[in-house]
Amino acid sequence: MPESTVRLVEEVKQIIDITSRVDERVKMIAEAQQQINFRLNHFIDEHNALVAKVQVIESKSTNKFPESLATIDEKVMKSQVRLDVLENLGSTKSQKLADEVNTLKSKVEKLEEHKNSLSERFKMIFGYVWQGLFIVLICYILYRLGLNTPPIP
Repeated sequence: MPESTVRLVEEVKQIIDITSRVDERVKMIAEAQQQINFRLNHFIDEHNALVAKVQVIESKSTNKFPESLATIDEKVMKSQVRLDVLENLGSTKSQKLADEVNTLKSKVEKLEEHKNSLSERFKMIFGYVWQGLFIVLICYILYRLGLNTPPIP
């Protein structure tokens, strides 16, 4: 095989390898996002349950249970803090993964551009070789027939 074909085959293998890595990373991102969504939904449900309890207790009487209201308020605040931490954690991880995916996409695009430029070069070179062979063939036929070439203007 010519050296250019070997290089082209190697570049195609690299592109396939990089796209499989991108697919794996996207799958990992999707799984991490599902886990974060599950945990976030759990904390939201817990928060809503606590808010409902507080509303029930407040509707009955605020004077009867002042110490239980304080503990419920603490639990609500803790769950709110947990929600904030999870949201920040999820956004930073997803941002990092999104950045990695973007860098991999740019690498794949560069490799595809390089591959396309090589194939265009091969087409151009093949076209010149074909035209040269055609000209030589026409000249040979004219020589064998004993005809003169037409004058070049």
